[in-house]
Amino acid sequence: MTFPCCGVSITAVGPRGAVSELLSRVGGPAAVHLCNAYTLSLAMRDESYRTIVNAGDLRFADGFPVAAVGRRHGHADMTSRVYGPDLFLDTMRAGVDRGLAHYLHGSTQDVLDLMLSKLPAMVPGVRLVGCEAPPFRALTESEEADAAERIKAAGADIVWVGLGTPKQDQFVSRMRDRVDVPLVAVGAAFDFIAQTKPMAPPWMQRAGLEWAFRLATEPRRLWKRYLIGNTVFIYGVCRDELRQRRTGGSAQ
Repeated sequence: MTFPCCGVSITAVGPRGAVSELLSRVGGPAAVHLCNAYTLSLAMRDESYRTIVNAGDLRFADGFPVAAVGRRHGHADMTSRVYGPDLFLDTMRAGVDRGLAHYLHGSTQDVLDLMLSKLPAMVPGVRLVGCEAPPFRALTESEEADAAERIKAAGADIVWVGLGTPKQDQFVSRMRDRVDVPLVAVGAAFDFIAQTKPMAPPWMQRAGLEWAFRLATEPRRLWKRYLIGNTVFIYGVCRDELRQRRTGGSAQ
């Protein structure tokens, strides 16, 4: 079941449902996107990006405002967002008994090394079968083909992608049918788990104020993302509401 938000069809599940949905896709290809206000504001402004996200197999509500839109559409169990770091760790924990193998793609080698040192204690029994920090540029066709071969050779069951929006969503979309396993675009989750970037306090996350915390910690890099992106997102939500009232439409 899904609901519309800013031109994107969001998968109507909360955190537990997201883990279940993701695990149900293991064994086949899947492109998984996490949609927050910034993601959806980009989708509103860029038709090609909106098409990529909508073509994904799962599009989770990674933002309390997005989850709130889901509740307004009648999905009462969407009481919390599907937060990238939590989805990452909860899925790994749920997959331990199944022996699921995980592959990390993104960020820097320093961040990946920190994750590799921390994850065994955070998720006892986790299987990490590979990781790579790609260059900070678009990969060539041959480089992407080589990356796909490394992932397949490692025997990964799930690939976690932390390249930033929109690059990670584009990568997940292109690689979906090449590696034949779920690829999950988890944004800054790598940095948060490695503790190379500060995470907003839980009370700010619950209040939907993580954007304010991140803006305060990285104002030069993030001011446009949050101040402009959030404004566009609010406009999109209001537009959706007006359109639904005019047409008498219902939630998907």
